[in-house]
Amino acid sequence: MEENYKREIEVLWRISKLISKAQEPQEIILGIAKESTKILRADAASVRLLEKENLTLVGGYGLSEEYKAKVSLKIGEGLVGKVAQQKRPISSDDISKDSRILYPEIGKKEGIFSLICVPILTENKLLGTLTVYSKKRRTWTEREVRMLSMLAEQTAFSLEKIKYFQTLKEKYIRDELTGLYSRFYFLARAKEEIARSSREGNYLSFLFCDIDNFKAINRIQGYAEGDKILCEIAKIIESSLREEDTVCRYGGDEFAILLPKTDPFKAEKIAERIYKAFIRVKEVKDRPSLDISIGIASYPMHGKSIEDILSKADRSMIFAKHHPEKKIFIWDEWKITDVKELYKEEILPEIIYALAETVNMKNGYTGEHSRLVSEQASLLAKKIRIEEERIKRIRIAALLHDIGKLAIPTYILTKPTSLTQREREIIKEHAENSARITRYIRGLKEIVPIVRAIHERWDGKGYPDGLAGEKIPLEARIIALVDTYQALISDRPYRRRFSKEEAIKKLQDEAGKQFDPKLVHVFFKILV
Repeated sequence: MEENYKREIEVLWRISKLISKAQEPQEIILGIAKESTKILRADAASVRLLEKENLTLVGGYGLSEEYKAKVSLKIGEGLVGKVAQQKRPISSDDISKDSRILYPEIGKKEGIFSLICVPILTENKLLGTLTVYSKKRRTWTEREVRMLSMLAEQTAFSLEKIKYFQTLKEKYIRDELTGLYSRFYFLARAKEEIARSSREGNYLSFLFCDIDNFKAINRIQGYAEGDKILCEIAKIIESSLREEDTVCRYGGDEFAILLPKTDPFKAEKIAERIYKAFIRVKEVKDRPSLDISIGIASYPMHGKSIEDILSKADRSMIFAKHHPEKKIFIWDEWKITDVKELYKEEILPEIIYALAETVNMKNGYTGEHSRLVSEQASLLAKKIRIEEERIKRIRIAALLHDIGKLAIPTYILTKPTSLTQREREIIKEHAENSARITRYIRGLKEIVPIVRAIHERWDGKGYPDGLAGEKIPLEARIIALVDTYQALISDRPYRRRFSKEEAIKKLQDEAGKQFDPKLVHVFFKILV
């Protein structure tokens, strides 16, 4: 009895060591089969795993190739199939006389006389079966059944652990939505390829792709349609590449592509192939608003580090995004002096929207507030037929007019009761703060006087300068009217929202006092 116990402990130690080192299921299966044979002093063992309704032989020890050729059984079929069906151990002392054995002639040829089979289970869920074979007549003891069942438990645990880590690994290197490689994997591959290109003296090119107008698709048609389009474009890009190329979903609607042993001019040809494939699908799907922009940068011509090259490919893509005709640009094809226009068209709007969203969050509004004020103010401006350049200023100033509230304590902005005199004075400081902050943003000089004057009143009782009537910039008068309306129909910490009719009545009462009466009259026509 003591000798048996010692052998059991040794087997468990060897199994735990195997589990800690094994990286692949096959290692576990072979190791378990060997140990099962040793501890039961048998001659062979096999492991079958459940695949749909079939029990497929995936590995074993001490078995001939002829036996392994009989790879599949169904649940409930034969002795092994019954073990799977009933989820309990079953043994046979003499397989030649056992009607439950499906292939007794093969067993006889193998020299197998008896066997024992146990289920491989995890939380009563069947994974497969573990079978041990003996070339002698055996009556299997309860201890042997217990030991084999314990090994089956270890097999289940090990297989589940490996499956879990393989799933994690796959998620780590693959984007779940598109199936392309992840950004993490791409950057690791890029560093490897840069090192190789450096050793071998080869070019290495990068493409950076972005879907134009994709945010509008998400906003108008919904994220489900956006996800569908992303997957379609991922397939278009992947099918346009060579076998040695690597493509990843870099983020949102951006894709990055690694092209080994490729100079920028060959990379441009590949980019053109992607673009043509995209246009063909775009026309078939009838999506006129969508487009794709591609930037190209190469190692070592345009940079020595992955960060530098990707940045240049990205900036080239942004330039392509705002070019009226050409949608593919290599880094050194466009002049650095064009960066001013790039800032104005791409970077500045991003800064403006980010600041507006920050103000909305602090002010207790939803993210839609600034956008709605901006859109509705632009609509009112168009209605009174002012020039396009002034409308553009209105659009930007409407987004930023409350930026000074970032300097006001949150407890004042969200206070559910009446403000004290001192708190009202602090609130009034935000007009000057807004003008001061806006003055420091390059490209917004013409916006500053508009932002400063939005809280002036038609009757001269506003702040910070006490301007009255038409001395208040027209842009500021328009924004003030629309902003008040949007505030009235929104819930605030200190009151419920007003209905549209109630809000219109309040604006009407303030025509000629707080607001330009002519603008109020035109605005009502828009709201009807």
